Amino acid sequence: MRWVQIRRKCLTLIRGHLLLSFLFSSVLLFSGRVIAANALTIDGFTENLADFERLALHVCRTNAPGVIDATGITGPLSEADNLRRACGQGLHGRGIVGTEWHYFYHRQADRDGTMDVFGAVLPISIDGTDYHLVIGQQRRVSNPRKQPVQRTRTPVATLFIPQGDGWTPLWNYVNPLTVSFNRPRGDVPSPGEQALDRVWLRNVTIGFDRLVNSLEDAR
Repeated sequence: MRWVQIRRKCLTLIRGHLLLSFLFSSVLLFSGRVIAANALTIDGFTENLADFERLALHVCRTNAPGVIDATGITGPLSEADNLRRACGQGLHGRGIVGTEWHYFYHRQADRDGTMDVFGAVLPISIDGTDYHLVIGQQRRVSNPRKQPVQRTRTPVATLFIPQGDGWTPLWNYVNPLTVSFNRPRGDVPSPGEQALDRVWLRNVTIGFDRLVNSLEDAR
């Protein structure tokens, strides 16, 4: 996209100039014009998710067998679903070079079928409290015994609070029913509307977009 090329040129010009970098970051966060150019649409976000998964699969293909984890997979990895799972299992928890993000993969099954999420997770601290932001694609596949088999993909962007051995969801930035953005407004849980909205601006949109661009540049 043209705006990505423009932003890359800007970043190159200001690299090493801390003051200009600070001003540029401020513009990204607070200028409505630049935020609009960031394509804050569900379609643009979904496109980034598709690019992220494509690039992650490229990592697996070029680094197999050191990355691939076929545990629990009975079919051939030449099948797209099996490769996605093996790649997700193998990359899960690995740091993404040059960033604070890590690959993320989670899968669960029940009598209705399977659900998995393949994406990235970012640790975030707000006022001394730790959170985890998970961004990825959720895929659901209905039970093969129920014909026809249904397959759906839904974008996911959820902020979690670590609790014990698990995570408790705090805020979903994507409404799974309408497949639309759900920015925090009004009566929202702690840490409050402003803090949650900063996560939206800095990480869900701009930060994840930068992550995808970094992966693309690193190919």
